[in-house]
Amino acid sequence: MSYEKKIVQHFVRWIEDHIEEDKTIDDLVNYTGYSRSAVQLMFKKEFGLPVGTYMRQRKMCRAATLLRLTKLSVIEIAHRVHFGGAQNFGRAFKRTFNMTPTEYRNLPSWDLSLLVSAINFDNCWHVDSCIIERSGIYVSGDECFYQQKILR
Repeated sequence: MSYEKKIVQHFVRWIEDHIEEDKTIDDLVNYTGYSRSAVQLMFKKEFGLPVGTYMRQRKMCRAATLLRLTKLSVIEIAHRVHFGGAQNFGRAFKRTFNMTPTEYRNLPSWDLSLLVSAINFDNCWHVDSCIIERSGIYVSGDECFYQQKILR
């Protein structure tokens, strides 16, 4: 694996570890010590999309997962993924999935093809779908319970 790919791998891990926090590209820049333009350039070169787009897609994926697997209200989910309010969240969700959060929640079956999986690196972690974002982390329950199994 190239040096640059290893660096970008750390970007992705950081994004996935902070998906439910109010983090921005600037926070990623502060974490890495690279300039904003360097972070954006490396990420886009490696994956063909801007880092901000990836962060938004993953937040929407998390929100969609919470809609299907929990009984949290749309407002609670909007706050959990830091979308500022239900209206902003609803508009962003509709732009992403072409339906409102409530329509998505009430679908008769769950179309996983609408979701954007976490970027997977060779032998780092395996992503089968948006539900399991890293091996051993599961989402379930009324309030969204995370369980992580650490193997040594």
